[in-house]
Amino acid sequence: AEETEWYGNLPRGRPPHSTTPAQRRDILQAAETDPQTNAVAIRDSLHLDVCERTVRRVLHEAGVHHRTPAKKEYLNDQHREGRLRFAQQYVDKAEDFWKRVIWTDEKTFSSTCHGRRHCWRWNNTR
Repeated sequence: AEETEWYGNLPRGRPPHSTTPAQRRDILQAAETDPQTNAVAIRDSLHLDVCERTVRRVLHEAGVHHRTPAKKEYLNDQHREGRLRFAQQYVDKAEDFWKRVIWTDEKTFSSTCHGRRHCWRWNNTR
C-alpha cells in the first residue's frame, strides 16, 4: 500500500513527442509557405502519421496560430497616386457623360469560399 501512494505522488512528465524535430520543421515550413491551409492539409501533404491536433500543437508551441486575416491592406503611396490619377482623368467630364454611368454599391459576390478565411500567423504579426 505504501508503494502505491509513493508512485501516485510522483510528478507526471510530458509524454515523448510523436514527431521528430525534422517533421516539426516541415510543419512550420508548410504553414509559412501556404498560410491559408489547415492542419489536416498540412498533415496529409507531409504524409505524417499523427492527428491534426498534433500539427496544431506543434504550430502553437512555435507561436503560430490560425487567425482571421486583416480585411484590407493599408493604402500606400502608389495606391494614393493611382486614385488621384483616376479622379483627375474624370474631373472635367460633362454632365451628359455622367448620365450614362451606371452606379453600384460596390458589393462583391463570390460563388466560392462562403465562410471566414483563416491563415496561419506568427504572434505579433498582421
